[in-house]
Amino acid sequence: MRARAAAAALATLAVALLAAGCGGGAGPGSTLSARYVDPHGGGVPALGRGEPLVDRTDLAPASRVTHQVALFAEIADAHVRDEESPARVPFLDRLGGVFQSTFRPQEALTVQVLADMVRVLNRLPLQAVVEGGDLIDNDQSNELTQALGALRGGTVNPNSGAPGYRGVQQESDPDPFYYRPSVDAPRHPGLLAQAERPFHSPGLRAPWYPVLGNHDALVQGEFAALVRAGLSPLQTIQAATVRAAELLGLADRLGTVEPGKLADLVAVDGDPQADVGAMAKVLFVMKGGEVVRDGRSGAR
Repeated sequence: MRARAAAAALATLAVALLAAGCGGGAGPGSTLSARYVDPHGGGVPALGRGEPLVDRTDLAPASRVTHQVALFAEIADAHVRDEESPARVPFLDRLGGVFQSTFRPQEALTVQVLADMVRVLNRLPLQAVVEGGDLIDNDQSNELTQALGALRGGTVNPNSGAPGYRGVQQESDPDPFYYRPSVDAPRHPGLLAQAERPFHSPGLRAPWYPVLGNHDALVQGEFAALVRAGLSPLQTIQAATVRAAELLGLADRLGTVEPGKLADLVAVDGDPQADVGAMAKVLFVMKGGEVVRDGRSGAR
């Protein structure tokens, strides 16, 4: 029940944020004056005191403000996800530990919230926006298409597969672990159907610069968690490549390096069989036979 209460409260917060951003009106105040907190540790957010700015004196002493050098914003951990994807494993979340947070009650609204962040940032005279990694959640092309649509502007279609929502939050799913907005309190009938409809994003007006995160490049985002759960580094890499391709019915095109398959390759700095953390140190990326990144020393 506590998991259900926390899920319901988080979904309410996500809906509130979404509603506040729609229609062109920004909510009053900022996190300097008030922010959401969890006062009792029960997963139910409430409006609390703000978070003040803190002078960073680890690199230089505090000084009075003389003039503004630049104004930029950062978007981090948007985690735009295809919540209907068969590659996701939200049922593992109930195991806790290293498997926590595979399900999030607000997951059907991630790209809409990103588009609302864009609308808010467009009200500022920004020189740049830094996208700080984990723009998408599960290294899927349709997640990237949605996220880029929100950032670049245009029509964004959150739906995948059959029309309408097909996922663990369906009202017909009796599993009490998942928040179902059509039937569970607080009720928001029709929310999931609306979340799957195409919508328009204005796109960022300022130039933006992306940084690669682990979820942007890895299925489920984590190799290290699977190793901590008991898999060997080799088994973990196989789970994200050849085994994933088999589960998706794409083993004839993906998963291994051999003639006739798509040339999707990465090279990392280190030996991932000795240290799976090397998988986060990507130096070279080939997509469909085309080199899209080459950070090796001396490479042209």
